[in-house]
Amino acid sequence: MPETDLKRDNNPDNVKVCGVLVLYNPDQDKLRKLISLFLPQLDHIFIVDNSEISCKLDFFYDLKITYYSVGENKGIAYAHNAGISWAKERDFAHVLLIDQDSIPNKDMVFILKDALNELETQGKKIAAVGPRLWDSRHFTFYPFIRFTKKEVKRLKRFQRKYVKTDFLPASGCLIPLKNIHTDKPFSEDLFIDNVDFDWCFKMSYLGYDLYGVKDAVMEHTIGECVRSLWFGKKISVFLHNPLRQYYIMRNRILLYKKKHVSSAWVKHDILRAILKFILFSLVFPPRKKNAIMMIKGIIHALKDKTGKYEE
Repeated sequence: MPETDLKRDNNPDNVKVCGVLVLYNPDQDKLRKLISLFLPQLDHIFIVDNSEISCKLDFFYDLKITYYSVGENKGIAYAHNAGISWAKERDFAHVLLIDQDSIPNKDMVFILKDALNELETQGKKIAAVGPRLWDSRHFTFYPFIRFTKKEVKRLKRFQRKYVKTDFLPASGCLIPLKNIHTDKPFSEDLFIDNVDFDWCFKMSYLGYDLYGVKDAVMEHTIGECVRSLWFGKKISVFLHNPLRQYYIMRNRILLYKKKHVSSAWVKHDILRAILKFILFSLVFPPRKKNAIMMIKGIIHALKDKTGKYEE
């Protein structure tokens, strides 16, 4: 993963940040590495464990770590909301949302805090700032994205320290809690997938901005693996298991119905949904299971069925 060469004070502005780390049957070695990199950059880490069986480990007993075992998988949105509520009750200024598979550079949080402070000094209302995400499978950065009626702008190379974006993946987001005015900012009815899209659109609708920060870098992978296809140009397709295909298809259609969701995004995403249905039904295995689960997702979305999938 690329390293930045910036040297920084460990806590330049003395603003307290609580990391909200969401777990679901994590790899213990990866988790140990993740915590060792995040802990020096944060004032506290609140762990929300969605695993059915508690995975409480020896290195959770640090005084800067609080562990909460849910006892069942209630979804990513529930975990985010639980962590945000816990942090607000203890007067933290910010939360940093963390996925169990994300590995930050050693100065990522400090750089995000600097950028957030600078943007707020300029008078901007900030929903969140987020890092550039590095995919080690393809040795490339994921772009920041802007949606217009004509196109999807993928901002991968830019000279400024930060860039306005319409979407930030939840993992790595530094969120000022003063701008969170509801007990459940993340939609728990979506359970998983597109939860961060929904939140980003909701905050933009309320007049808040999202910014990607150039020098803040975090390793993060989307999907179980990636395949590249050519449709006039090279496109990357992120592969997920059939259950995730259900949630992705169901939740994107549920989002189409919401008034706060960007109409420009809906226009582009409908075409993506059709293409992905074709690809995962006819090209990428298990094709039959993928098709069945995506069709169920469509039917449930049309019936406004939400929450955790039940057979």
